[in-house]
Amino acid sequence: MVSQKVLTHYNAEFPLRLACDASPYGVGAVLSHVMPDGVEKPIAYASRTLSKAEQNYAQIEREALAIVFGVRKFYQYLYGKKFALLTDHRPLTSILSPQRSTPSMAAARMQRWALLLSAHDYTIEYRKAALHANADGLSRLPLPHTHEEKEDTVDVFYTSQLDTLPISSTEIRRDPMSYPTLSRVLEMVIFQIQKTQVLSCQPTWFVAMTSRYSKDASWGIRVIVPTKLRPRVLKELHTAHPGVVRMKSLARSYVWWPGIDSQIVLQAKSCPSCQRVQKEPGLAPLHPWMWPSSPWERIHVDFAGPFEGHMYLVVVDAHSKWPESKGVKHIRSAPYHPATNGLAERFVQTFKHALKSSRGTAPVQQRLDTFMLTYRNTPHATTKEPPAMLFQRRKLRSRLDFLKPSVAGTVHQSQDSQQQHRQLHSKARQFDVGEPVLVRDYQKGEEKWTQGVVMAQTGPVSYKSKHTRRLLALQCAFPPASLCYLHLVLVVPHLNPVLHLTVKRMVVVFP
Repeated sequence: MVSQKVLTHYNAEFPLRLACDASPYGVGAVLSHVMPDGVEKPIAYASRTLSKAEQNYAQIEREALAIVFGVRKFYQYLYGKKFALLTDHRPLTSILSPQRSTPSMAAARMQRWALLLSAHDYTIEYRKAALHANADGLSRLPLPHTHEEKEDTVDVFYTSQLDTLPISSTEIRRDPMSYPTLSRVLEMVIFQIQKTQVLSCQPTWFVAMTSRYSKDASWGIRVIVPTKLRPRVLKELHTAHPGVVRMKSLARSYVWWPGIDSQIVLQAKSCPSCQRVQKEPGLAPLHPWMWPSSPWERIHVDFAGPFEGHMYLVVVDAHSKWPESKGVKHIRSAPYHPATNGLAERFVQTFKHALKSSRGTAPVQQRLDTFMLTYRNTPHATTKEPPAMLFQRRKLRSRLDFLKPSVAGTVHQSQDSQQQHRQLHSKARQFDVGEPVLVRDYQKGEEKWTQGVVMAQTGPVSYKSKHTRRLLALQCAFPPASLCYLHLVLVVPHLNPVLHLTVKRMVVVFP
């Protein structure tokens, strides 16, 4: 099969044929040239075994798979050149014909393959099985092939991001029934079971929940988190690596469940990043320097500056505490002691701790943004209020806000309901530029209407009208065949002849 007498070299001048066939366990393809004397000589062979899923295909799909396999295998020979496809399965000559559209009732897999073949210039021909032995033999003696499932990069990325998505209120409402305690509380709320019917063996928090628990899985302003979602919430609370106190303070604004305080302590203490940058242990017993018996027996030296472009060497005698600093009075403080500049130094300590704890998890700017957002949203130990509330009079939106139902969604739903109700009693109206109309005159007088002409449309239901009299307030009506009444609501300047009209309702129609 591979001798020079059988095979031939590829020649762009000779016609191409691709014979394809399938067996229950393999596919085969033969790429051939039609020589000048009419003899068909093969250029290359290809075959492979079918996977377990492909072996379950219907015979027509296996035959189509053989064609797709052959086209893909010999893509470099076939693309951009006209060739003939040979198959021993007659229905495929209609389904995959380039002159006919793919039947709408064909399987989705067949439609995808037809779309793939549409990129090529080919004709498809039927060949009897007795004359199709070359491709048939390859399909029955296929080369062994190990099928490896290739994971799509995009799918892998999307899958990896599932755990990083914030928990939504939909997940919270869906999961309470899987938690026996919450399902019991929800049952009591729905069926209005009195507190007196609660078993005396239930803990105090269980009794309290029955009075404030709502159907949307919240207890007051806090959301009750089901058991399986609690690790994700704890991880979200510890995103910026705050301490135990700040985590508890932040959690009290969003979530609650039995034993949350102890789990927060465990989460903070078991964080490897926080452990690496945790504070020094408690103070050791004081060990003061021995007081020298004479001056200049021991001195303490440090640098000061730069000050006005100069550095100073400060020397202090340990016996007399005499400072030498070239005429500059130097007041010393203990190194690494933040109490000297309390507010700023304490923040610098918290800032450094957060960035060091999150080192290696994200770019430094992203870690900084996450820390600043969490710090501004967390109630401060001194003011008992989040910095964002005191500075901007509002809380900044964070990923934890997805735990609570969306106010915007409730507003949109209410607006849609109002719009649908209004449409039952309203009718669309349209005025054309230059159309004569009657305008309602709200000035005191016997005539309520005056004639005008629509000049322009300024909005969906707003118009400009030119008229001959001064008006104070107008509102628009539906146009009849000749004239219509306008009823405007916009107050206009006393001497301005151009008025804004707003479509409201039909008042009177002249014949």
